[in-house]
Amino acid sequence: MLDFNDAEPQRSGDLIPPCYAKLKGVIRPGGVDGYAPGDQGLLKASNSSDAMMLDFEFTVMMGPNANRKLFTNMVVSGGSVDEKGVSKGWKVSKSIMRAMVESALGIRPDDMSPAAVQKRQLPNFAAFSGIEFAALIEVEKGKPKPDGSGNYDDKNVIKTVITPDRAEWQAIMNGQDVPLPAKAGGATGGAPAAGKPAWGGGAATASPPAQAKPAAGPAWGGNGGTQPAAQQQAAPAQQQPAKAAGPAWLNG
Repeated sequence: MLDFNDAEPQRSGDLIPPCYAKLKGVIRPGGVDGYAPGDQGLLKASNSSDAMMLDFEFTVMMGPNANRKLFTNMVVSGGSVDEKGVSKGWKVSKSIMRAMVESALGIRPDDMSPAAVQKRQLPNFAAFSGIEFAALIEVEKGKPKPDGSGNYDDKNVIKTVITPDRAEWQAIMNGQDVPLPAKAGGATGGAPAAGKPAWGGGAATASPPAQAKPAAGPAWGGNGGTQPAAQQQAAPAQQQPAKAAGPAWLNG
């Protein structure tokens, strides 16, 4: 006998309604080697340009939309370039990914202390798989198709990554239900905080391979659980925050 009584009722529509949510991100390998050890087969090639992307799958972790997913391609190289020859898509992606790290690790965007600077340094793109952060999800209307045959389907997008400088960050990370502002669209009023990295336009000229320079694992990282203990014994207490193990979900 097949008993369907414990199955979830079907949802009306496929899109997540606009909301704040705690998301967990993983990268779906696209088969193209990346720029650093550990990124083999991780990148995805664009079908229409020389752009290389990360194919992110984000899952809502809790609340009424728990386990629902949205998908985003983040360009890491190629495509349109600015006057300095830097990929425009990469500059946008780099800002978003910085905000994801800050949200996950509780770093304010304006914190440029040695500990915060170190936590923003990751060994490779693969380190982003498993990251958990706060975000504002919205619905983006489908854009017209190039052939004039109508519009693409509407889709969910991450409108803003919510960082610790935002009042709602802690509640979202705790899994609380945070209502959207009463003013329609007003939820993005402070959004540029995630899009204005402290390194500004200059550091955006750094190519993705530069992320491979840090020798340590990700700040929240899978290898961080064993290093900090030894470092705490050998280093002054004031250096401990720079070697923090990070969120417990990646220390098990």
